[in-house]
Amino acid sequence: MPFDGTCDRAFYHSINPACNELGIQCDRVDADLTEKSIIQQIVTGIYEADVVIVDITSSNPNVLYELGVSHTLPYPNKTIVIAKKGSQIPFDIYMESEK
Repeated sequence: MPFDGTCDRAFYHSINPACNELGIQCDRVDADLTEKSIIQQIVTGIYEADVVIVDITSSNPNVLYELGVSHTLPYPNKTIVIAKKGSQIPFDIYMESEK
């Protein structure tokens, strides 16, 4: 999700509590910046994560890049894509859930 604060409510009120309830540690790179470059931290975090949750509500280019990185990992794919209802989702990652 973007680091601009637009998804903070979703993270702190929905995603993080749900993960905690399941006993899953939930991290965001922007909460623990180190001396590594931000992209190095993100890619390493995606690679090491058991599950990656990607919020594509705003179709943020950085988030879409990170989704692409996550999709390159070996199967079974461990990526969960979420978006606010009514969001404009790029065609090639849109999945109609009602079928």
